[in-house]
Amino acid sequence: MHDTPVYVAEMRHLEVSAPRMFQHMSEGGFVVKRSERTFNCVPTNQALEQSINREAKSQGGVIDYILTKGALVRWLLTRHITGEYAERFKEMCTPTKSKNTHEEHGHARVTKDQNDVKVIKEYIKEQCQHPFDLESVATSLVNITSGQVASEEVEETMKGVPQKGREMFNQFTKERLGDEKKRNFWDPIP
Repeated sequence: MHDTPVYVAEMRHLEVSAPRMFQHMSEGGFVVKRSERTFNCVPTNQALEQSINREAKSQGGVIDYILTKGALVRWLLTRHITGEYAERFKEMCTPTKSKNTHEEHGHARVTKDQNDVKVIKEYIKEQCQHPFDLESVATSLVNITSGQVASEEVEETMKGVPQKGREMFNQFTKERLGDEKKRNFWDPIP
């Protein structure tokens, strides 16, 4: 975790320092998709742990081979291959389900989600200020639960939140990740 500031700084300049890598990562190239199913991408290091490293592990790990240099070298040179064989064998022996669907896309789940949306909309219409009524759009900031109108001061503050957030982000990165580094990355934000 102590390398996080360096990593963030490098990633912020990736478009300039490595444009092809930036393009690749912008297109989702920072994850591995191990099957055709949806919602199953994982970071590359996790994919390695779940596949080659997991399958290549032996009962005692490298400890069993450390006593003989030749055995250790053979183990290091072939463990990824034996891991691949183990993974493929497991795939052959495992019954397959439909590869292109995720349980979240199933009929029962979609129906439940649609019903939940209806319940929420009805609750908002009956119990709260109706945010979907475009005929009577409030000109002031209104709490949809209580119907209370925000003061002018609160409304102005809320309108400025996005700009204030951008300013604080820029100040934070300049002071803690920029060339000058006036503050420690872990210092509290004022």
